[in-house]
Amino acid sequence: MLVPYTENNRQIQQAVASLAIENMYLSKSFINKLIEIGDDERAEDELLQDVIRKYKGGYYNGTN
Repeated sequence: MLVPYTENNRQIQQAVASLAIENMYLSKSFINKLIEIGDDERAEDELLQDVIRKYKGGYYNGTN
């Protein structure tokens, strides 16, 4: 995945790489959401609510 080289994107890349070392991988859509937050296109709370909805709301519980 190629993204413009900015300080924010560099920090995201480092975090994603650190997670990958621990066998914890992020989806491209989640990484794109992190980039949107860094570019002030999305609120942090909005992403947090998406994650809570995904894991508490039933994506993996068969309800969605």
